Amino acid sequence: MNLHIVPKNIKHIYIRIKPSGEVVLSVPLRTSQHTIDRVLHDRSHWIEQKLRGMESKYPTQSQYMEGDRLFFLGEAYTLHLVASHQRRVELEGNHLYLFGSSDTKAKILEQWYKNQAKHYFEQTIATYHPFINRPICAVRIKKMKTRWGSCNPAKGYINLNLELIKKPLEALEYVVLHELAHLIYPHHGKDFYALIAKQMPDWKQRAALLK
Repeated sequence: MNLHIVPKNIKHIYIRIKPSGEVVLSVPLRTSQHTIDRVLHDRSHWIEQKLRGMESKYPTQSQYMEGDRLFFLGEAYTLHLVASHQRRVELEGNHLYLFGSSDTKAKILEQWYKNQAKHYFEQTIATYHPFINRPICAVRIKKMKTRWGSCNPAKGYINLNLELIKKPLEALEYVVLHELAHLIYPHHGKDFYALIAKQMPDWKQRAALLK
């Protein structure tokens, strides 16, 4: 969750979600972190519903053409469409060969991306989850236009953006650790970033790769 906490001279806590997907929490001055965590926990379902509704407004189907420039783990590849009864993707040098028919090419490539994402997400979770020591009930991979990832600490759900597989591996690993850390800290306070920095000292450089 992209969370921004804004202390104000107000009496109540207000939650607002920007079109960018940023969750803005306006809180009275001197509000304790415990209170903020409780509010986020109590409203987590509502926040998730709102963010999901925003994402559903965006189309997810992509059209792929010969010569397109595609990305995988931060590297650029030139797409080559190969008419074939087989359905597969092959990488050779800086070329990506997509085997299939014209009406299945999008589905084949999206499934390949999803399989690759699943592999690298699971690999990264296996690396960092032992340091978190909180149960994960489900990890879901999907296209999201407003977020790289999200976490529902109360339910143990983690959502990861399929588009991360197109970013450098260092950036992907940062997002996974970021969401894992939310299982302990639902906020972006100093304890949250202290945990991130302990396990990933170069997290700021990695986060910059997402831009």
